[in-house]
Amino acid sequence: MVTTHGKQTPERIVLHDTECGELTGVGDIVGVAMYWQRQGKGLGAHFIIDGEGNLGQGASSQRITWAVKGHNTRSIHIELIGYARWRAPRWLRNKRQLSKLCNLLAYLSDRWGIPLIHSTDYGVCMHRDFKGTGADHTDPGAGFPFDKVLRRAQIRQRRHRKKLLRKK
Repeated sequence: MVTTHGKQTPERIVLHDTECGELTGVGDIVGVAMYWQRQGKGLGAHFIIDGEGNLGQGASSQRITWAVKGHNTRSIHIELIGYARWRAPRWLRNKRQLSKLCNLLAYLSDRWGIPLIHSTDYGVCMHRDFKGTGADHTDPGAGFPFDKVLRRAQIRQRRHRKKLLRKK
């Protein structure tokens, strides 16, 4: 049984990649979840998004998962099916994946009051941003279009808020 490790109030969102390839349908999402179950240490992330834009949720954002050594508490972890070695053009081919990510970032920002800014303390960051703090990962890699994704998420959030104001 896959488990989480206690309760939390999220203050940051951390992006990761899975270091595995894409399968048709949700097979890649299921494969990652099965890997976590087999290792027996608990869930590695709250959400997984594959290249087709399918979204899987492993845990409530209010539960702690294992994803970044020393920085799991107060974090929502999002795994993207892909590789750290990918350059920006390769990531940008996954339009549905990045679109789903932008929508999820905007939603989580509104839900938890997490600003859509690049910050390892109170905002959005990548696993690789924690170098030198006991974390030894480089995902989602130097080629990940982080700034573009963050800008798109900010735009979606503003548009959504404008729609809500018009409804009032």
